[in-house]
Amino acid sequence: SRPMTDSLFLLATVYRAAFGVGGGWMAARLAPTAPMKHAQALGGLGLILGLLGAAATWNQPEIGPRWYSVAVAATALPTAWIGALLHRAQAGRVNVTSKSAPVTVAR
Repeated sequence: SRPMTDSLFLLATVYRAAFGVGGGWMAARLAPTAPMKHAQALGGLGLILGLLGAAATWNQPEIGPRWYSVAVAATALPTAWIGALLHRAQAGRVNVTSKSAPVTVAR
């Protein structure tokens, strides 16, 4: 079999980010309380697993480029946070912070 190219690893990074957003949304949706905290807990788990994966494959270039392992770990928390924000927006509770005071925007 042929090794994956950088463009395929980039594609994998994009779809992992999409799954990260979906996972954050799902964690927030299923959370009985504190949906943002649940989504961030999932993102934290993804960060830990991503760092473990990066450490395990760091000196094994045949598995994939280092930037991919770093990207997997680096996108875990932000994508979970975005997913939780999407859930909040769908629930009609979006907080938009201005320089003076937070404003709640209802749907």
